[in-house]
Amino acid sequence: MKTSVRQSKGFWPLLSLVMVLTSIAFTACSFDNSSRPSAQYTIPNPPTALPAEYYKTVKEQVAKALRLSVSQTADKIKTDPDGLFGVANHQGISQEQFTKIQLDAMQTAGKQMVTMAKWTQQQADNDFKYWQARSEKALNGDISTWFVDNK
Repeated sequence: MKTSVRQSKGFWPLLSLVMVLTSIAFTACSFDNSSRPSAQYTIPNPPTALPAEYYKTVKEQVAKALRLSVSQTADKIKTDPDGLFGVANHQGISQEQFTKIQLDAMQTAGKQMVTMAKWTQQQADNDFKYWQARSEKALNGDISTWFVDNK
């Protein structure tokens, strides 16, 4: 009997320690995930509504840089697990180069909106600043969706 009492006396403090450490680990993981909002994708909310011509111009410019048609680009996005960046990567384009291509396409689309008198220059500038502030991953996701959803 004395042996089992000694074992149980050592067991409960050990179990308590394991429970406390597990609780701390779960709390730390929860805190860590909530402190990194950039790791989560957010739906784009540009300052100016995007007309159909804007989407069309961006897609045409991006597809042209990939040396593909818009429909070919959309088809390749659907089959590539890395989406639009995967398509660019297979074309030998780095993430840095591709981000510039995407932003250039958005700037071209913004200029077109001003030329068509759909936006003011200020709206185009604000829109471009918004896209510049998006992460590379979010930007790839946004434009991939435009191709796949046929915006």
